[in-house]
Amino acid sequence: MNYKKIVIFFMISFCFLFNCNAKALSTTNGTVSNGSEIYFNPETYQLCNKEEVNSDIGTKTGCMKWYIFNDSIDNDNFNAILDHNTTKNSYWCNSMGQSPTELLRQLKLDTATWKTKVSQKFNVTQSGYYTYALDYSDYTARIITASEINKITGKDNWNHMRYYFDTKTTEIPTSYNFGWLYDRTSSSCVNFGCLNNSTVTSAYWTSTASTNKDNAWKIVSGGQIVEGYTDESTAGIRPVIEISKKLFKYNISTNINNGTINVNSSELPGNIVFYSIDIDDGYKIDSIYVADSDGNELILQDNSFVMPKSDVTINIECTAISNNTEKTTINNGLSPTSNTNSANVINPRTSDNIFIYIMTLVLSITGLIIVIFIKKRRLKIN
Repeated sequence: MNYKKIVIFFMISFCFLFNCNAKALSTTNGTVSNGSEIYFNPETYQLCNKEEVNSDIGTKTGCMKWYIFNDSIDNDNFNAILDHNTTKNSYWCNSMGQSPTELLRQLKLDTATWKTKVSQKFNVTQSGYYTYALDYSDYTARIITASEINKITGKDNWNHMRYYFDTKTTEIPTSYNFGWLYDRTSSSCVNFGCLNNSTVTSAYWTSTASTNKDNAWKIVSGGQIVEGYTDESTAGIRPVIEISKKLFKYNISTNINNGTINVNSSELPGNIVFYSIDIDDGYKIDSIYVADSDGNELILQDNSFVMPKSDVTINIECTAISNNTEKTTINNGLSPTSNTNSANVINPRTSDNIFIYIMTLVLSITGLIIVIFIKKRRLKIN
């Protein structure tokens, strides 16, 4: 049984459930869940407060609410979709062309003052039809694709037919789990499953054309992906942006005498942080103490800990030893790689627990001896 993985699992679960001290996000296995909320101003490229948010249809500036989707541990940025349309309704392509020219024109107008950037090109392929490229190199935002919608909802092997997100079929759902993905598309979210009411009913376009030449896919209230005529203004603009994960990371500082601590300078809350220690010749580790910004000690497991929603300081005290000329290294959560005096490092703050374990063992043995003695006495009496 891998006890290390079990311990780390419970560390992550504890941190996730009890909030470990608070920025906006927590990760699970290194990624952020679909639909996680963030508050961000794309004009200043800064995080903002929930109280500042304006989610009215048509809002293009200031602090706005976004939902993260399809996060990957390998990505340096979060993909985030706005919770409302910046333009209520727009043509997809007013000449029934093969790419969303009108949609992109309006997107560029809506997001002209933003400081965000799109880091990749998108090639959109329609089964049995055609492929077109979306070059966002001079855009600050983009439009979500049908493939991304399918990945979010878990719709594998999509057959280019309309479906409800929750049932994966044309059957109307009885419960809703993707309300954030079509938030503010209805004035009656009680009936349609979206999270927040809008003053108007408003769908939004994807950047993906349908297999029918004069149609493209859009997202509507009730949590559906459906076809719409590209030359009809039946859906709006809902921008997707990329936000650097650095904005959400907390700092890790180190403090050690007579040695070096090797660790990332910052990390996302919920991630497991590994560190290694190089100790100067002639010294040994006396204590290791890792704490958040409030001074609360973090649980350590093989030179690792779960990053809280707080800055962290790793404090290590070393003391001089005699007759030792080797350099001690403790790596990446493994046992010490060399020498003598580093293998038996005990954190003074755990000594109380060791004492309790010893006393419990002593009392248990004493109790067992007493029980055996009483039984022998009874046998003699009988």
